[in-house]
Amino acid sequence: MNAILINSLAGGGAEKVVLTVLTELIKREHHMLLICLERNLFYEIPDHMNVIYLSQETGHEYGIKKIFNLPRLAMKLKRIIKKYHIDVVQSHLFRANYVNILARLSGSDHIVQIVNTGSITTKYGSGLQGKVNLLLIKWLYPYADLIITKSKGMIAELDQQFCFNVPKKVIYNPSLRPLIESQQKEPFSSNEFQFQANRRYIITMSRLHPCKHLDILMNAFESIANQLIDTDLVILGEGEERRNLDQLIHNLQLNHRIFLLGHVNNPYKYLARSALFVLTSSNEGFPNSLIEAMICKLPVISTDCVSGPREILAPDTDENQHIQNTIEYAPYGVLVPVNNKPLLSKAISDMLGDSSTCKFYADKGYERACMFSKDHIIDEYEKTIMGCEKNSCMKAK
Repeated sequence: MNAILINSLAGGGAEKVVLTVLTELIKREHHMLLICLERNLFYEIPDHMNVIYLSQETGHEYGIKKIFNLPRLAMKLKRIIKKYHIDVVQSHLFRANYVNILARLSGSDHIVQIVNTGSITTKYGSGLQGKVNLLLIKWLYPYADLIITKSKGMIAELDQQFCFNVPKKVIYNPSLRPLIESQQKEPFSSNEFQFQANRRYIITMSRLHPCKHLDILMNAFESIANQLIDTDLVILGEGEERRNLDQLIHNLQLNHRIFLLGHVNNPYKYLARSALFVLTSSNEGFPNSLIEAMICKLPVISTDCVSGPREILAPDTDENQHIQNTIEYAPYGVLVPVNNKPLLSKAISDMLGDSSTCKFYADKGYERACMFSKDHIIDEYEKTIMGCEKNSCMKAK
């Protein structure tokens, strides 16, 4: 048996990918176990999936407490690995990676695969908690057997920052095109947000987290709101920045134009009824939301952040180079600098002001999104996990 380990099933891109990979591997008759550090559920767990929780915590505890809990969780994981005769544990997200490696260091004889889902240096670039995490990464990651990243840019960052002598591999996130397309036309109930036929909608979906820079998006929208009088902004997602963003909407006096809708069960019907998708993150791994918007045939504007968007929208360019003071009209979408409100405003205004450009990027984006087919990505995960199960990879010393 093999297992995938993750912090929890709270709403997020990594969690969605884990459930997709597990579901498909189980369909292929592989014996898989899902292990969560915490009991925090947003996504529904399929009936056929076996889940073990290492704690009853929710993930909302203080960061320092989460770090102190790592050895205890690692010992629990070690016991589970022994009980279920688990050969490979593939972990997703930073804390799950730490626990996976600590279980190995405490004496567990399993193969350790860790998946990095976002930029390390951007996420942990400041503060005491950031420094502690960087130390844990520096100390623990060399004991992994394989590091999987979601983009080439993330491997370049790892090599530049840490120089780990560990095998590395890129596996992009799978797109669920048939599912997304089947759910786009689902009707809205009376208690859901109602799209108005005479209005256009800019949309984004992400965790409400400082690294997503949704305040920049709101301020950029405010600066052109009088120009785009028939256009509103819709934000899907939940998170720690909710109160601050609510206050910003109030301060901008745009309660009637900016809508924070929280988590929704079917985001695709919201995407399908919108005119433009905008991503404003300062860092990403491989942004699922960008691909999902492109499957819904939305033109997209994204910050040229570390990492992911450039590889998706301008795949033939150097993923380590990022624009600073200009707008780039890439083959599959538009790139703008990180944290640049004036250029973001201009990109949005120009896009919505030109229907032919919108149509061009809607078509090209869909074409690009279809390249990230689920079956191909699951093949990669299957070869990676089951190949190690068959002793085709060596354990780290």
